[in-house]
Amino acid sequence: MNGSIKDYLLHFGRYFFCSNKTQEKVLSKVKKIIQKYSPDICCFAEIDKGSKIGNRIRQIERLVDEKYKYYDIENKYGQKSLLRKFPILSGQGNGFISSKNFKFKKHYFKEGTKKLIYEIEISPDLSMFLAHFALGKKTRAMQFKELEKIISRKKECVICGDFNIFKGFKELESLLESANLKIANKKTIHTYPTVNPKKTLDLFLCSKNLKIKEVMVLRANGSDHLPIILDIEV
Repeated sequence: MNGSIKDYLLHFGRYFFCSNKTQEKVLSKVKKIIQKYSPDICCFAEIDKGSKIGNRIRQIERLVDEKYKYYDIENKYGQKSLLRKFPILSGQGNGFISSKNFKFKKHYFKEGTKKLIYEIEISPDLSMFLAHFALGKKTRAMQFKELEKIISRKKECVICGDFNIFKGFKELESLLESANLKIANKKTIHTYPTVNPKKTLDLFLCSKNLKIKEVMVLRANGSDHLPIILDIEV
């Protein structure tokens, strides 16, 4: 998908059936980005863990190789959610691959449909959190409050993912202030939609004392969101 209304209408069926040829084409583009920039960790929202419906392949395993041999993928819905039982939705998840064997754990929001939060321990003092936040503003606000409590136990942290802040950066003010965070992105560099970016939905929030070396939004057409890279000094 490229994020345009036309493309959503023309290719809506890909949510239910997407040919292996199309999936492999997109994964090839992702691999090229990974090979070019060689990040330590690659995080994914809305990646398929495979299912019996629609001939969907186990996408994250296509990205695993000798360098990136550590990975995990999990259904993005709540552990007791009925959505996990639907064949079409059972394979939809979040995940990551990494070049190092980082410790990680999974948290779950109480609010919202997409509840999964990954916590990846970069070092004893630094954790990275990956989440895909709700489409509804009220639910997002409750999720941000929940996240405040989860990260309050951490000395330093990075939060990444699709924040879906359609109402703008004001939505993050409480989280930023209470957790002593800063937005790493340039707010003027948008990440959605790919075809004509107008909104900054994909973010890195970092503890204020972390040294940010670079943040890049890449022009790539493998998804309806543009990929973003964070380089920090650890």
